[in-house]
Amino acid sequence: MVGRKRAEAHQGRGNRRASQLLKLAQQLGRATGVTPAIAISDDPDSSDVIKSFAQSSERWLVAVNMVSEGVDIPRLRVGVYATNVSTEMYFRQVVGRFVRMRPELGAPQRAWLYVPKDPVLMQYAQAIQAERQHAIPLEPSVEA
Repeated sequence: MVGRKRAEAHQGRGNRRASQLLKLAQQLGRATGVTPAIAISDDPDSSDVIKSFAQSSERWLVAVNMVSEGVDIPRLRVGVYATNVSTEMYFRQVVGRFVRMRPELGAPQRAWLYVPKDPVLMQYAQAIQAERQHAIPLEPSVEA
């Protein structure tokens, strides 16, 4: 896969992030028996890797700073927030990639985003959880 070759090239130049990404991808591949797609934001081919993944039935994508604003892969259900970007808007964009409802799946629908136990990120996550737990009744209650 193009992303894997690019990651290996970055790794050869001592790029720590690419090296960590390859290790993660290799671990995931050994654990699941499926080689993941790899997309690194520094790689000009990564947008093509993301598009290809979005249109495929591949199970795993290992990406660095590639699954946020403008990415539309409704089937994403599990993610790891492993970036040093800690703005609320970026965090919400990433969360939004994983918590989309898909009508064809019915209910219940679940998604998991693993987040470091950073106080700021935890605050953002709790705010999102509180916002999502509010519900409006479908029928107005009849009270005397």
